[in-house]
Amino acid sequence: MASGIIATGPQRQDFIASLLKEYHGRKCPSFYKLGWDSNNFVYRVELVPVEGIQIESNDGQPTRQPGTTVLPSSTNEVVVRISNVEAILNEDVRVENEVAAMCLMRNAFASLDKKLVPDVFAWGRSNSKNPGWIIQEFKHGVQLDNIFDQMDSRAQQSIQKQIAEVFKLIQDYPLPAAAVGYGGLRFAESGEIVTGATSIPCGGPFDTLEDMYAQMMRWQLADSKTSPILKGWDDQLQDRLNRFLAEGIVPLVRGNSVARQTLVHGDLDTCNLLVDPFSENLTAILDFELSHVASPAEEYFYSLTNLGSMLAGPFDDNPDEVHLRKCLLEGFDKIDPSSDASGKINWMTARATDQEFTRAGILKPAQIKGCGELASLKWFLESLSPPYFHMPRWVNGHKQEHIDREKQVIRSNIEKYLQHWGY
Repeated sequence: MASGIIATGPQRQDFIASLLKEYHGRKCPSFYKLGWDSNNFVYRVELVPVEGIQIESNDGQPTRQPGTTVLPSSTNEVVVRISNVEAILNEDVRVENEVAAMCLMRNAFASLDKKLVPDVFAWGRSNSKNPGWIIQEFKHGVQLDNIFDQMDSRAQQSIQKQIAEVFKLIQDYPLPAAAVGYGGLRFAESGEIVTGATSIPCGGPFDTLEDMYAQMMRWQLADSKTSPILKGWDDQLQDRLNRFLAEGIVPLVRGNSVARQTLVHGDLDTCNLLVDPFSENLTAILDFELSHVASPAEEYFYSLTNLGSMLAGPFDDNPDEVHLRKCLLEGFDKIDPSSDASGKINWMTARATDQEFTRAGILKPAQIKGCGELASLKWFLESLSPPYFHMPRWVNGHKQEHIDREKQVIRSNIEKYLQHWGY
């Protein structure tokens, strides 16, 4: 079944049924769509119970893949993730990157008395016939972002403490010796986990952090030329961008980073955490497809939005985000709480999260060399070719005057960044 044909719910269910039959010899009578995930189609799948006593074996099944374990015969439900090929991700590597990252995360959490990362039973890369997919363990729990605001302060603090504990383990995890440099993750022929291309398209692996950022910029500039809105930037701005790429970006990263290999989840937030609402314990951490190897700073650029710890750029048009940036870079304890504004940021949550991160000994933006400048660079690079400029649904859903206005705001911000760096 070609990936272009798998476009409806029934077609995905047929595809899932064929996978479970092929890889595990199991039938699946029921499918339940799980939540909203623009990058994947996620299903909870009930399995027909296995009768009698079964010996766990791979006999008659495809050779065990790296990063997987045997599906127990007692298991009667699994989760299946099917890649959305219209997501702006690297389809060639995203599934393998996720499975490899899950292996490392399990190792990072080995000291915990609970298993937070789902087991993987089988997976497949995207190809000309099928989208990428993962069959993984179903974890019980409620998505944290659905209940966190309704919890009392004591329960919230308990959850934040647990999040801080796992974040500390991720931040401190020593990567395996075979994972050299920076970028995404993959399995070598030996089964070892090594660095590879990133799920967010830009290539890889990279010898240095500055190489990774320079390639991100090259990719974004090339991508801007394929945007139906941008069609590349005008010559005057392009010349300035080319000069910054040639002369500025490498010394900027080199002078404003802690170039220590660090495992980055890439989307660590309440939407990807499950919790038992009765015991108030975390039960799962999910969605590792954006995981990669970078430095201690990057988690703050991709994650922790709902917890009030994501670091925005200095020219964000939301004053709350600019104030949060100030708090994160200077330290919440140095900023008068009376200056916290209202708006989309829950300042009580942000300050409570910061306190738990401090107690856990997590490296925070105020303690990471050059974190503010590196965050500025991240958001500058995203502005070069905003993802939504490539999405037909967004383009078709807005009038031309709105699109033109948005493009002008982004161009203005790019110029502010270049002027800030002397270009």
